[in-house]
Amino acid sequence: MTDEDIQRAISTDDNQFKAKMKYARKDLTRRARHEAEVETEKAQRLSPSVNDGFIRLDPSQRSEDDLQQVIALLPSLFTNSQTRAWIASLLTKGKLQTMTDFGQDDKQFNSKLRKVVAYCHSHPTRTQGLMASRQDGRLQKELGILREFIIMIENGADDNELGKWVYDHKDTAVINELVDTPGIHYQVWVMNDFAHSGHDKYVLVNRAYKRQAELNKLLADR
Repeated sequence: MTDEDIQRAISTDDNQFKAKMKYARKDLTRRARHEAEVETEKAQRLSPSVNDGFIRLDPSQRSEDDLQQVIALLPSLFTNSQTRAWIASLLTKGKLQTMTDFGQDDKQFNSKLRKVVAYCHSHPTRTQGLMASRQDGRLQKELGILREFIIMIENGADDNELGKWVYDHKDTAVINELVDTPGIHYQVWVMNDFAHSGHDKYVLVNRAYKRQAELNKLLADR
């Protein structure tokens, strides 16, 4: 679009132009947020304070589903009920509330945390096996969601039906990862209005098939 086209669209209050600007702005915001999250993740990987490899306590890097899955694993990881309760409290309520609930000062809290991390390191087979099982479960769940979409495509669903499915799943990590590719120019648009997203919808479909193949290979190699 040339400068003259933009000026003409502004002067005529062109609705299509306004829609493109709206979605472009949302895309820029989303990409900026994604880049910030990537930088945060890089920093955390370089930080020695998160080098235990088993349990991540940073709330910005976990979803509610992640949290519930970790809590569900605690009885298999820790035989002591008091320790399980302490970890669950730390994950759900944070450090300060946990210290209050368990009557701990900073020194006592840090001592307990070190013991928990040391326990994980001293039982690598148990902890790593459970984490691998949890990861497999997440991959299976992602694959199941993708298969729903692909079955709809192969059964001849029209763009409106596919668009409804994409919109219903637009807040899931599965769809967000699919649209987070340079080949899709208007990421928010393809999620909110798949049927009218032009070339982007074909890129999304191709990416879904590619990701399905990747997941099948990952699970087969386990």
